[in-house]
Amino acid sequence: MIHIKEYLNLIVLGPLLTTIFAFLLGITFVLGNFGSINIWHSLLFLIIALLMHMFTNVTDNLEDYKKAVKHSAHGFIENTRVKGLSITKATRLDISLAILIAVLGIYLVFITTYWLLLIGLWGFLVAFFYSAGKHSLSTTRFGDFASGFTMGIGITFACILINVPLNEINLGLLITAIIASGLTIFSITNMVLANNICDEQDDIDLHRMTIVARIGKDNALKLYAAYYVLMYVSIVVSVIFQWLPWTMLLVLISIPKVWTNTKIFFKKQVKTETFGLTVQNINWFLTLTTIALVIYAAILYI
Repeated sequence: MIHIKEYLNLIVLGPLLTTIFAFLLGITFVLGNFGSINIWHSLLFLIIALLMHMFTNVTDNLEDYKKAVKHSAHGFIENTRVKGLSITKATRLDISLAILIAVLGIYLVFITTYWLLLIGLWGFLVAFFYSAGKHSLSTTRFGDFASGFTMGIGITFACILINVPLNEINLGLLITAIIASGLTIFSITNMVLANNICDEQDDIDLHRMTIVARIGKDNALKLYAAYYVLMYVSIVVSVIFQWLPWTMLLVLISIPKVWTNTKIFFKKQVKTETFGLTVQNINWFLTLTTIALVIYAAILYI
């Protein structure tokens, strides 16, 4: 008998916090620039974004399992998240998520704007090709940034489209949105990068040529640190030019903790011991962004 925990293990609930994080930053950007949001549209979009992240996780785990079997990576097979479920049931879950995403997504497009369909197709294609196929994005040097950029800016763009009249959206607004989304783009990219740094040997065994395999672990660690610097710079620049509300400066409180975690990660890159430090950083950003949003919303509406 299959228990719900096997399905939850395949979906991987923990990383879904990154989707919530990106959504909150997108909502903060909209509130900071336009002063209001459509709560129903926003909540429906959040549900779709979470389902899409689940779909990506399930597809990724299925593809990893298939590659592990193909290359006889027995150690990886034993630790795979597909363990406990048949391939058939795992595939059914993947298809069910895809259908649900399509139905809810089409409904949201109908009640908002057809431009949202482009964002949805972009996100869906990246989610699918991130894991599927012989040369999936996750096995290339582009996988880390493709994931971070798509979640970071894609979700912000979607938050704009579902909350802002089309006649108020222009190229300048979208460019500022990209810069303001640096917090989510670079922090999410770093979480994927940290995962690949820790999985270097497994990726080699599975013939996955990630950016770590391409540039080496030492250079990958330097890139990891550089992404955090760019992230903080984007926050300060966005607040100075009023693309994000001043309350977002609260995220700078995380600098000492991120600095400490990064130094530890530089010394040891073991998934069971130090990958969690990058997740801790994300949790700090999520918490501080939430506080910043609540404070700004309270000032705005009280």
